Amino acid sequence: ESDHPGLRIDDVTVPGENPPAVGFYEIPGGVQAMGVRKAGNYAYLAAADGLYIVDVTVPANPVLAAKWGPGGKAARAVDDKEGYAYIAYANALAILDVNDPANPELAAQYDMGGDCVDVEVIGPYAYVLAEGSLRVLDVRDPRHPVLAAQKDGVTYGAGYVTASPPYVFTNSTGLYAFRFTGITPPSVTSVVQASSPFRLR
Repeated sequence: ESDHPGLRIDDVTVPGENPPAVGFYEIPGGVQAMGVRKAGNYAYLAAADGLYIVDVTVPANPVLAAKWGPGGKAARAVDDKEGYAYIAYANALAILDVNDPANPELAAQYDMGGDCVDVEVIGPYAYVLAEGSLRVLDVRDPRHPVLAAQKDGVTYGAGYVTASPPYVFTNSTGLYAFRFTGITPPSVTSVVQASSPFRLR
């Protein structure tokens, strides 16, 4: 799990509500961690100054493999699929080729027009929540993402996005459900008010 200001690795094979920590990677300078995704022997750690790729082959001794983040801007969330990392980075969705995790390469960047706060990749689509909008990008070719649908006027705040096609859910001041069908604009199907942001996944 991400645990400010770094990555804590718990042993979930131990029964109980509070599994013991077996390893910890501290981000230099006490930088805030914002999200984490594990793929194979690596953990992708979104942080306030970029993305940290941590080798967790030995859980008790996690080691930094690489850091990415031009300009030291915030990476607020990260997801991965088939050798690519998808990062909610500043005001864009950054797509990194991480087939060699020690040498990440920027494959593409899609400008969201405002703060990008969360991303989830399901199937051929990346569902991205940004300032004032929810966008669905076709990422079948990760190096050339294409806008498939967009819904403006979405309250984003500190919200999150999760997808269970054909539905997409976002939440900040409330829970919003959208139906996404192909390339037609998603439509609001229901709104459930919530008192504060919460994760759906």
